Amino acid sequence: TKLAGVEITGSFDDVWVEGTDFTGSKGIVVIYPQKVYCKKLRDTKLTGVLIKGSFDGVDVSEVDFTRCKGTVIIDPQTVYDKSLWYTKLAGVEIDGSFNCVNVWGADFTGSEGAKMSFYEYQHAIKSGANLTDVQIYNDEYKKIEDKIEKAFQPQLKLE
Repeated sequence: TKLAGVEITGSFDDVWVEGTDFTGSKGIVVIYPQKVYCKKLRDTKLTGVLIKGSFDGVDVSEVDFTRCKGTVIIDPQTVYDKSLWYTKLAGVEIDGSFNCVNVWGADFTGSEGAKMSFYEYQHAIKSGANLTDVQIYNDEYKKIEDKIEKAFQPQLKLE
């Protein structure tokens, strides 16, 4: 459903919002993630929406948080199936670990507080995530890779 130009006057409690595009909707749109039908926000564009409450157990795969209102905080360990699959996290504050979290195709551009170990970071790169604004916090793997790169640097220059 595309709600451009539609005035929203009620609550989305127990309403199926999966696949909805709120871009251009009118009125004050407030969503409590715990109260939407089946806790599914999958494939939803939340432009202009005020998010209130926790994402614990909520399906946020393919959600576009770009230009949400208010403070949006996500703990990757608590979202449904530990998945941020193709999620656009602009304006989202990340509060938690990425250990065993699916970040395939996720876009961290404009997110805040996203921190990954070097190992998780390497895995995320391989899964096609855009890691702009992600900080590496555990440099142990990075130190090892840097040593390997320095050891092979003379050979790389020759090739």
